[in-house]
Amino acid sequence: MSRALRLGEALHALSDQIHREVNRTLTEHGHTPLRNEQEAILKGQIRSVRHSHNVVRLLLGERINFYVTEFLSLSSPQNRHRALPGGLGPIQAELKEIGATFSHIVHHNRMVFGPYYSEILAKLLITGMDSR
Repeated sequence: MSRALRLGEALHALSDQIHREVNRTLTEHGHTPLRNEQEAILKGQIRSVRHSHNVVRLLLGERINFYVTEFLSLSSPQNRHRALPGGLGPIQAELKEIGATFSHIVHHNRMVFGPYYSEILAKLLITGMDSR
């Protein structure tokens, strides 16, 4: 089964579950359940997250990229306890794990390849300075 198909099925099931919970909560608080039109809009908004151009998906993607970039740019592990951008609380543990994994990879690459790249960068900087 393809990843896109699994995502579509998961979002379909999620939209059904959210619809049931919203109706239950509305009823508990003395309100009428969602009308068919409202149900269709709610489910459609949730299911549309599967499309790469979806505004919510783009916003969350930007926030995740920002968080991981910030996580990697901080030099000491103690400073990595930054607040998550809005909406990312439910995936906080996963983001911290991803950040820690990337951080270890970056550190390893610096230690292993740093001397090699520092020579290349020094030559490029010297060549760039000479051309001015």
